[in-house]
Amino acid sequence: MPTIPHNEANSQTMREVAEEITGTCKSLDDVLQEKFKDEGLTATDFDITLLGELDDMVMECQECNWWCETHDLDDDQICGDCRNDN
Repeated sequence: MPTIPHNEANSQTMREVAEEITGTCKSLDDVLQEKFKDEGLTATDFDITLLGELDDMVMECQECNWWCETHDLDDDQICGDCRNDN
């Protein structure tokens, strides 16, 4: 059972996580552990709906592993930079 439920405050937290992870190649757990260092939370502690909200904002490029805004990814989850390099 997830520790962190879906509610507006936690949705705001996911928006903050999206801002922090965008443009990095950090793992989601690394960002969550930095943000919640006192609580020791990882992705498995969050309600799936919250993680879905994060996926609606950012996803990891399947080629370079950098986190990008979802509108910058194609259907294969490849970012514009990687598409332009190929």
